[in-house]
Amino acid sequence: MSSRREKLGARLGAAITPFLESGESTVVAMPAIGGPNPWAWAWLFLAGVIPVLIASLFFVPSYVVALTDRRVLVLRGSKWRVGSAKELLLSAPRTDVAVTERNLSRGSAMTLRLGYVYIKLRFPNGVKRINVPSFFSVEATALCDRLAAATAPVPHQAAP
Repeated sequence: MSSRREKLGARLGAAITPFLESGESTVVAMPAIGGPNPWAWAWLFLAGVIPVLIASLFFVPSYVVALTDRRVLVLRGSKWRVGSAKELLLSAPRTDVAVTERNLSRGSAMTLRLGYVYIKLRFPNGVKRINVPSFFSVEATALCDRLAAATAPVPHQAAP
């Protein structure tokens, strides 16, 4: 029997496939949401559950973020089905995208299991802040590490 992570991974792979160029393969894929940290919405629970549901449905964008062997893709995701992609929002070569801020290891183990981790990605046309469910923190760390390796400056070698 397959685990929930494997099922979501298969769904993410199927959602990203139509947006890939020929010969391109997915390295890392994960669902994400935009806006402020979801824990910041906790104060709305004082007003009741209905305002939180309305706010999350209408004001919090859903994304699928994918790192391929050539590009970084940000796709508009479905609010009703995690891992479904509707359209391509951003696409840039790996060398043009940089991680400007991240909080992948902050907090206790319980907070990381229940909460979200965030990443700020700098694209050529702006900065995109994404909140990744901590269930996908391994994928978020892999994305950050691989982007850091792709954008690392090459040491200058003196000519003989």
